[in-house]
Amino acid sequence: MAKLTSKPLAQEAARTGVMVAMRAEGPILCPFFARCDGVVVFSADGAIETFPAGPASGERSICDVITESGIERLVCGFIAEPYRALLRARGVDVRLGSCREAIAALAARFDTLPSA
Repeated sequence: MAKLTSKPLAQEAARTGVMVAMRAEGPILCPFFARCDGVVVFSADGAIETFPAGPASGERSICDVITESGIERLVCGFIAEPYRALLRARGVDVRLGSCREAIAALAARFDTLPSA
């Protein structure tokens, strides 16, 4: 996955990951947890990193990708209870977002999103 550019988030923001599907016009929030192309991470210092899901990712292996990314917060379109529980046990706050919003906007307003 290529590096992305965006406006920096507030300095006090934690590292926030967004589950994405890659499209020609850029990444969008992926509506299917296990079918995502990867995780875009918006760091507290404004840096943006990407973590590809990999060609054979299932729901368990994507949980490992999320954990290895070092995020504390995750936005996704959908997540099944067993995987939500696994990520919470690993210290990740999981929220649900709308696929109609830009991923940077979702990351910026994480605290207003509903808990998964």
